[in-house]
Amino acid sequence: MKRPHGFESKQCVRLDLPPEELQVLLGDEHLLETVGLELMHCSHCGLQPHAGGAVEVYLDGDHCIYLVQPCSFCQQGHSVGFIDTTDLPEWQEILLHLLRQQMGLNSLGDE
Repeated sequence: MKRPHGFESKQCVRLDLPPEELQVLLGDEHLLETVGLELMHCSHCGLQPHAGGAVEVYLDGDHCIYLVQPCSFCQQGHSVGFIDTTDLPEWQEILLHLLRQQMGLNSLGDE
């Protein structure tokens, strides 16, 4: 099991899809909402954000998920939720495929 480190956008890749679409693609039974969104907290003030707001999806080098949005309280930090996918091989495959698609590598022969 991997523990989250402080979120740094330059060490992660942003997926160009909202959490709702990712939830459908992963076949998620509300894990993104329960673990990722409801447990988000600000890196600056430590408070949990208001419901709603634009949440961006990032993947780290291990294809673990970071859900990130600007803090609605202090506006100085980011509210971050983390989901460890290292023990979810099906999710890892889907996330890797989504990342490859986003980078224009749709099949094994693409360059």
